[in-house]
Amino acid sequence: PRRLSHDTTPIHISDVEPNRSGLKTPALEDLPDGVFDFVDSMPFLSEATREFKEKVVAAVEPRFIKKKETIIRQGDLGKATFFVARGSVEVISDDGEVIYAELAEGSFFGEIAIMFDMPRTCSVRAATNCIILAITRDKFRSLLEEDPKLKEVIMTEATARLRKFKNHLTKEAELFGGEFEIPSIAESLKNIPIFENCDQKFLYQLALHIKPKLVQAGEIIISKGEIGQEMFFLVRGMVKIIDSGSNGSNLQISDNSTIYNILEAGSFFGEVALLYKVPRTSTVEAITSCDLLAVSKELLDMVMTEHPEVGRQIQQAGQVRYETRR
Repeated sequence: PRRLSHDTTPIHISDVEPNRSGLKTPALEDLPDGVFDFVDSMPFLSEATREFKEKVVAAVEPRFIKKKETIIRQGDLGKATFFVARGSVEVISDDGEVIYAELAEGSFFGEIAIMFDMPRTCSVRAATNCIILAITRDKFRSLLEEDPKLKEVIMTEATARLRKFKNHLTKEAELFGGEFEIPSIAESLKNIPIFENCDQKFLYQLALHIKPKLVQAGEIIISKGEIGQEMFFLVRGMVKIIDSGSNGSNLQISDNSTIYNILEAGSFFGEVALLYKVPRTSTVEAITSCDLLAVSKELLDMVMTEHPEVGRQIQQAGQVRYETRR
């Protein structure tokens, strides 16, 4: 069967204004059969019937977007929700000078404005020539009314993203603009080895509660002796686990400090304090700037219940580290 084409003939789309490019927007029936495959792969539609998915396919409006063309603008009224079917898009500052995040195929954006009747929280432009699937406000809401369970999932996710955006939980959450944070985190989780066999739906739900964190080279992430509230997954960068020889946040790291290990992207740390309910047994310092995902004790318990194999790997690593350093 034919798939979604990579032929991305540029066609202008505006979230507010009608198409004025003079070029024809492709009709759904003109696109290859891959549109249904894309809709069928959406994590939050995993439990939906084929009939409902076919309604989603009928509701979407495929658009070809030219590289660097703006799709939505911060502050504008939201008239549609968008799914990235081919290519990628960039989350950008209002002036377009700063790129906060890039969303790959399978990501979506724009639902916050639809669900909460509020202006767009960020601007988005095409990073490459791409195909997006747009669902207008009315059609999107109509679909949600047909499936109360799906509506609850979407509303829960949108509420969590909006809360993180408003509260600026971390520097990254502020930059992402809230509604882009969850797909980015879910994608990052896929690249961590212990989550590689987890289904997309679970990763998506997990991403709702994870807190991203950016640290700079030389920054202390956790300190020996302090009470641990979180463990961390390392998405990018390198850290070193050391014995600082002292406890608390006022520690002084000397050249004579013992380095237990150096961790790279895909690793995790901080689990000992959560598993054994003891103060931190080591200090962790960033060797380079790092992207981290912070997981609370409550969330860790949920992960270990939902995916015992993931829990076993965390427990095994924690046991070795605890017995080595106590």
